[in-house]
Amino acid sequence: MTSLPLKDIGPFGEAKKNTLAFCHNLYIAQAIGECALKLSDLQYEYEQAVKSGAIESDLEKILVEIQACQSSLVLAAYLFEPDEDSLA
Repeated sequence: MTSLPLKDIGPFGEAKKNTLAFCHNLYIAQAIGECALKLSDLQYEYEQAVKSGAIESDLEKILVEIQACQSSLVLAAYLFEPDEDSLA
């Protein structure tokens, strides 16, 4: 049994395109939300570690995780940014 490719024309093609864009946006929004929560937790953890006089290697580890979260947010922002085709 072979399946024929679906045609992306007409109202069904537009609905498929909109559904895929919505799913992509939902996925990226979830990733941004999770990353923001993790970043908030890490910043609190870093402040507590500084106050308690943690060793330098522990502080360095937390800072690396904070930088990773910040980089992930930047990447997600680029992915979330609408492309020129979707604006038309």
